Amino acid sequence: MVSLLENNKDINIHLHYIIDSVSEKNQRKLNDIASSYGRSLTFYAVDPTLFESAKTSFHFNKAVYFRLVMAEVLPFKRALYLDADIIVTGSIQYIFDLDLEQYLLAAVANPGFDRHADLGMQHQSKYFNAGVLYVNLEQWRKLSIMKNCLQFMHDNFSKIQLADQDVLNAVVDGGWFELPPKYNLQAVVFESDFSKNYPCYAPADLSSALRNPAIIHYSGTSKPWQLRDAHPLKKLYWKYLMKTPYFPYFPDDLTFFNFIKWLMPTPLLGFIKGIASKLQ
Repeated sequence: MVSLLENNKDINIHLHYIIDSVSEKNQRKLNDIASSYGRSLTFYAVDPTLFESAKTSFHFNKAVYFRLVMAEVLPFKRALYLDADIIVTGSIQYIFDLDLEQYLLAAVANPGFDRHADLGMQHQSKYFNAGVLYVNLEQWRKLSIMKNCLQFMHDNFSKIQLADQDVLNAVVDGGWFELPPKYNLQAVVFESDFSKNYPCYAPADLSSALRNPAIIHYSGTSKPWQLRDAHPLKKLYWKYLMKTPYFPYFPDDLTFFNFIKWLMPTPLLGFIKGIASKLQ
């Protein structure tokens, strides 16, 4: 929240939290952040039984499905959804200026998708990452997107791998506007030979995203609030965390052995692992 408001002070943003529960203490903290920037914050409670039968995993809990109810609880024409593992490092005015009349949403493509047949999607349809969604709420209500998503979840439980992201892509099936990757810079782009393995972005767009990202998405299982996370832009997350009431924060994987590993230079750690494997 802090990163969004810090870098978009010229935009009148109203914040909305869609949750199943939040303590009064955390509500106060979040409201304090919003009010410190002269902004308002509204909480919306989701019926926890609504997604009781949704497919979950270690990485995806029921909360990831809450974005599906946006059009039902937000009485607006448009809304920008942001995942919790995201920081905003630039202006998002470009997104708000988009004309979405012909689209259900705007998003950034997700690299490496090839399960069109499993999800019943047209072969030419691109697959988006659901971490950043600029949603046409009017069209979602008109076309009963939430109802269709719940039906797809019921009928295709075994085919769902990436929770609500699979569900939304299957239901939207190409009816979305593609944003440049700088508006959802995913962790996978930092892998070696990314451009060769995943040629889903124009070279100029990818270069621009890496030089000047507007939204950084710490996607994947490793997160910047964990000690051993190695994301190259991890320090930016901590920069904004330090501006919140949640600092100081101690990583949940902070153990003696992890701390020692964190202190070790990468080459030395690799050398030690190499010797250990030879001794086994």
